[in-house]
Amino acid sequence: MIHDTLANFAQYRALHPRFAAIVPWLEQTALTTLPLGRHEILPDGEAFANVQEIAPRREEEIPAEVHRKYIDIQIPLSGPERMGWQPLANFPSETEFSEEKDIALASSPASDWVTVNPGEFVVFLPTDVHTPGLVTAAHRKMIVKVLR
Repeated sequence: MIHDTLANFAQYRALHPRFAAIVPWLEQTALTTLPLGRHEILPDGEAFANVQEIAPRREEEIPAEVHRKYIDIQIPLSGPERMGWQPLANFPSETEFSEEKDIALASSPASDWVTVNPGEFVVFLPTDVHTPGLVTAAHRKMIVKVLR
């Protein structure tokens, strides 16, 4: 897991070949005015952004999730969001994985929590189990999906 400000995202371009292409898109796009839905960044599903609105939820209502094909870059756009993390080794091994949706969900408590504010981002790699979406008021967020 990486947590930093969007102003520093360019420093992470060397972590993955597709991150370099995401940097100019993040810098040149008015993120807070993007409409809800999917926005292509790179062709063929190599990188895209999903803008969504999330409703308030309690910690026990949010499943932990893990992905195999995509890296998540989660960016709150209109309010703070608490996001949980735990190592993949703690995720229940019997959890069914949906190849089509690239996700497995389970009730598995996070070992660490971080508050991510607008202007910040969190990168969750396929080795990071994450529990995003802990908010006290509805807000807008963007998830950039980057093909591994």
